[in-house]
Amino acid sequence: NDSVPEILAPALRESFREEAGWLEWARSAVRAAHGPWWRDREGFRLDQALELIRLACQVQEREIGVEVTLSVTNAWLRTSRFREALSLAESVVEALGEDHRLLHQIARAEAVLGQAARALKH
Repeated sequence: NDSVPEILAPALRESFREEAGWLEWARSAVRAAHGPWWRDREGFRLDQALELIRLACQVQEREIGVEVTLSVTNAWLRTSRFREALSLAESVVEALGEDHRLLHQIARAEAVLGQAARALKH
């Protein structure tokens, strides 16, 4: 089950006495999942990609979060899923901070959705 990290999190958190220990373990888990789940970026599984994004945002693993978000939003923009791409990119920017690549994705979606003024800001 791809939700195992979420299910185990409370129990695992109790096993660490310091928040720093928990955070480093969680970051290691995201990096470990990133490797096998992300070998084939073109043929990625959406559920795994979204779980990686969720986990990366939760533990502030910025580069993985941005990289996976770019792949998902590119796929969604190519298939006219503009609102979903916009929502995902905005939520990742909110969680991980601004990144010019994600701002570009936001602007692309906004332009198609008729939000030209907002798109120009990005």
